[in-house]
Amino acid sequence: MLLTKGSLLLWVMELIIEDTLQCECILDQGTQICVMHQDIWQDLRALLNPDKAIQLKTTNTVVTKTIRKLPCMHLHFGMVIITVQVQVVQHAPFKILLRQPFFATSACETHNFASREQQITITNLHSGECIMVPTKAQATQCEADLAQLDFQESMNRA
Repeated sequence: MLLTKGSLLLWVMELIIEDTLQCECILDQGTQICVMHQDIWQDLRALLNPDKAIQLKTTNTVVTKTIRKLPCMHLHFGMVIITVQVQVVQHAPFKILLRQPFFATSACETHNFASREQQITITNLHSGECIMVPTKAQATQCEADLAQLDFQESMNRA
């Protein structure tokens, strides 16, 4: 019998936004909009649609208002370019969260394995171009702290 883990790391992929900025994006199939941290938007210097701010309600009933909507953001995966709308938020524990609109627009196929690895295949629905995108487990602060602690303990034993 294969037992499930109580928690798994988030999977991320590196991509190029608007042909200018390399960024790590978290994949999340569970919600309705794509979200970007305000710092990334400022680095892009992209124009926002000022009339399209919305209220976001999380599962723990916290309500956050988005700053504005970036109506047309180009995500570059090698030669495959996917265009999505993104809401910009002031506070977030991530750079970009790619959600249902991205998965639908890119005909994204996600393959999850018992080894906890993930493979992503993205297709440009207009051109038919397809690419397998490498993913990696997102390093958490807790893991970084544990790695540092392990290193310090090994130095104390030496």
